[in-house]
Order: sequence, then structure tokens, then C-alpha cells
Amino acid sequence: VDFTAIDDVFASSGFNENAYNDDDEFGDSSQQTFEDLCRAHLRKFAKSAEMYAKETQLTKLVGAWQTGLAPLLEEQEERPAFDIHDVGRDILDTMENTLTNVRKRTSTGEKKVDKSSSQKNRVGFSA
Repeated sequence: VDFTAIDDVFASSGFNENAYNDDDEFGDSSQQTFEDLCRAHLRKFAKSAEMYAKETQLTKLVGAWQTGLAPLLEEQEERPAFDIHDVGRDILDTMENTLTNVRKRTSTGEKKVDKSSSQKNRVGFSA
């Protein structure tokens, strides 16, 4: 807050720092002029307005954060509970099925076709 602007309203030489103390809301009113009291009130108002502006900005940021986070949390709640043991069993079952299929093909003499060994990948040597 630019307190010199507040002081300029009264076209005075400046604000008497001792005239307004945060501990004593209005200082010693018998030693203050009306202008000093007005400056003190304006400073207090400016400080509270600045604090309100900061809080309002923070409220907007928190609101935007909550707005973005709410759909993610709702989506998370709709998912089934994660169980590492179930995932591990699924992986082991998949591996077991794959190995069983490979063993069956090997025992029957069936060869797996390797797609990477097509004709275009072969290098021909001529004598």
C-alpha cells in the first residue's frame, strides 16, 4: 500500500508514525489532530483492504484447485480398490498360461513363426 498517497490527500509534510500505533488503535487523541486521525483510519483501512485482496486471491486459487481436483477424486472413487496381491496373481497366471502354451507347442513339434525373420530381413550371400 502506498501510504504517501494517503498522506498526500491531506497535503501535509507526512504521516506522524507515533500518532498511530497498532497496539493502541487511535493513539492519544488529545495530542492528535483531525488530519492525523484520518490518516490513521485510512492506513488501517488500506491495510485491511490489502489483506482482504490477498485472501480473495488465495480463495480464488484454492477454488480453482478444488475445481480441478474434484473430478479426479470422483474418478478415483469409481475405480475398484487396488490390491497388489490380485495384480501379482494375474501376472503369474498370465505367465503360467504363456509357458504352458509354449510347452505344448514344443512337445508337439510345432514351431513358433518368428515374424522378424521374414525375407526382407535376411542378407543373401552369393558365391
